[in-house]
Amino acid sequence: MRAVSTICFLIVMGLTACTSTYKAPDSLKYFLVAGDSDPTNKTAQFDSFGRLTIVEKGPGDGVVLRQSALMDERREDNLTKRLISQISWDQVLFLFSNHLDLTRSPAFTDNLLYFLMESQRS
Repeated sequence: MRAVSTICFLIVMGLTACTSTYKAPDSLKYFLVAGDSDPTNKTAQFDSFGRLTIVEKGPGDGVVLRQSALMDERREDNLTKRLISQISWDQVLFLFSNHLDLTRSPAFTDNLLYFLMESQRS
């Protein structure tokens, strides 16, 4: 058992080392499609009876908040600056759809095909 756990530890350490030094190819583009028209759970707290209740909602797709999809690291009291995210998005597309309907949207298909076809030209 010790040998197996040592191997697993080495694999995890190797993966960590690979990902911490990994540089994506320049040709890789980061494209986000997200919904932002459905009220989405944002803040929850326990009430006096110990039940978890939603106390605030925000824009999203009903499952994922817009802020989370973007990995937006700005504080809510300072949203005047440009987006601060660990991901340098090349393109962001917001659709008026809920989480499951995003990929069923004609706007999604139309834009995806355009970006895929145009990327072949460059």
